[in-house]
Amino acid sequence: GRSLVGLDTYAWKPDDLYYPCHSIPEKYQGACAYEHAYALVSFGMVDQKKIFTYCSEYAQDKTRRSCIDGAQAQIQRNVP
Repeated sequence: GRSLVGLDTYAWKPDDLYYPCHSIPEKYQGACAYEHAYALVSFGMVDQKKIFTYCSEYAQDKTRRSCIDGAQAQIQRNVP
């Protein structure tokens, strides 16, 4: 993927926001989705209002919930 400040060591593809989470074994997808959503919000790659739509696209309920939890953790961190 491309390199942005802070993303040079983060695995991502600008044309596939779900990478790498959808390409790893299912048992790790929840943890990946949590961290990935947190990073997407942190780096401003997905608008805070759109992150929940992004999370809803995961097939597994557990993965969707983990994604939402990660996004909420980052959003709450940014609230003064």
